[in-house]
Amino acid sequence: MTRTLLRVAVALLVVMAGAVGAIAPGAAMAETNTQDLQCEFPATFEDGGGEEVQLDEQPDEIVTLNPSAAQTMWEIGAEDRVTGLSQYAMYLEGADDRTDITNEEGTTSVEQVIELEPDLVLAPNTIPEETVEQLRTEGDLTVYHFETATSIDDVRDKTQLIGQLVGECEGAEETVSWMDEELSNVEAAIEGEDRPSVYLEFHAFTAGSSTFQDEALTTAGGENAAAEAGIEGWGQMSQEQLVEQNPDWLIIPEGSAMPEGEGIESSTAMQEDNVIEVTEEHMQQPAPRVVYAVSEINEALYAESDEGASDDAVDDAEPDAIPGFGIAAALAALLSVVALRHR
Repeated sequence: MTRTLLRVAVALLVVMAGAVGAIAPGAAMAETNTQDLQCEFPATFEDGGGEEVQLDEQPDEIVTLNPSAAQTMWEIGAEDRVTGLSQYAMYLEGADDRTDITNEEGTTSVEQVIELEPDLVLAPNTIPEETVEQLRTEGDLTVYHFETATSIDDVRDKTQLIGQLVGECEGAEETVSWMDEELSNVEAAIEGEDRPSVYLEFHAFTAGSSTFQDEALTTAGGENAAAEAGIEGWGQMSQEQLVEQNPDWLIIPEGSAMPEGEGIESSTAMQEDNVIEVTEEHMQQPAPRVVYAVSEINEALYAESDEGASDDAVDDAEPDAIPGFGIAAALAALLSVVALRHR
């Protein structure tokens, strides 16, 4: 049973037992810090490069140049207005119905984007400034160029900003509220727990401090070995550094090969087979689904604590003390709650 399901189960049983002071599932959700977003047009925004972006009316046709913006559009419920996206966003449901704006080199096809004549182009920070300028000058297109996201707060802000840019403020606020609720559940789950050392490796590189991946790891309850070793941004850890840090857990993209080298192979992570495979687009894209990666890592890191808590809950449960509810009825009620909470 996952940590989230365990909390729902315990809360449900307490409520059914009529316990004094019981808290229903979700009642302890942290308050959302979202501000009142403005979705009125015309509107003017300043982008990450200091350029003024003027939108006279709500954009109906939008092109996203990299997958983080596309993922965010899907999450806030604005995917129906995306007409073009990159090949790296094709994992999104229904994305193959849109135009792929990637060229043979794997970068943005300026010609293809111009041909689509979008009302707005969303260009994440990884898009070169020269590409943005080409779209603005050669295509006379409205382009918003984002700043680099280095924290989960930046992901929240970016989600709200995209909501305002495309006129989907309600969807953006709902998405940020969902993120906050899920992350508050993780925060409550690791309170008082010892933090294991974790090493994240993506294709021979790792994320140090000043990356949103670093915050994802620490939010999940780990200590980022790369940050502890003094790496800032994306870099590489030497085998000597890995020996010194001796991470308890290794995190890699799902389906990728195991890293090699004396330092990582001698680590506690490898010796005890403590390996977590995460969905790459959840961990690598500064977009709402990073929450899935945080929850997945958290559940793996604290699985033993979950099992202990589950055993304690079973030992302490007194089915006869729940008037009118047998085990089958309690489980049926639990499944109903879980279904309602599923996103």
